[in-house]
Amino acid sequence: RRHCRTIEARSLRIAVAAGSANVASNTWTYYSFNPQVLGFPSGNWMDFPNLTVGATHLYITANVFTTSNDAFSGSVILRIPLASLAAGGNITYSYYTTPSLDSWRCTEGAGTTMYCGTHTSGNVVRILRWDDGSGTVNWDDVQLGGFTYLSAGSATSPDGTNWAGRADSRILGAYVANGVVGFMFGAGNDATYAYPYTIVARFDQ
Repeated sequence: RRHCRTIEARSLRIAVAAGSANVASNTWTYYSFNPQVLGFPSGNWMDFPNLTVGATHLYITANVFTTSNDAFSGSVILRIPLASLAAGGNITYSYYTTPSLDSWRCTEGAGTTMYCGTHTSGNVVRILRWDDGSGTVNWDDVQLGGFTYLSAGSATSPDGTNWAGRADSRILGAYVANGVVGFMFGAGNDATYAYPYTIVARFDQ
């Protein structure tokens, strides 16, 4: 089982129950990560966490903001060996940070190479790849076809609720399978599309 939640708006905590016996007895081991152990100075907190499991690692992505005024400080991709989590006790981990990009989403179905994606400027997706046996992170920037970035979209239901009012174009779905890396995200309504819609961008692995 995997679980991730914010603790006091400053840290991420992973709760691990290794094996069915520990699940049945409600026996958990907890690991907490604050921005300082992930390369950020004090006075920051983390938001928008997500978990993805690869062949041998757990990947956690999060955005980082200042506690004083919620200004964006950067983002992090944290990588923890599954074997360390299963063994309990002290764990090893590595991480990648960037001060300018946010809201990474890593691919479900990844094997020994994890792919993570986010938008850069314009209609460009950065596809990051991180091999299990490597400490080096590589990436490619890929230009997409034109679309309207979704920010507070307009899609009003019969009862007057605008269900897209808080939607945006952050990548929320990601997968790799059969030689294809895919990312899914919302696009905004414009002169061509009356309502927000979903883009599925597919790339040759």
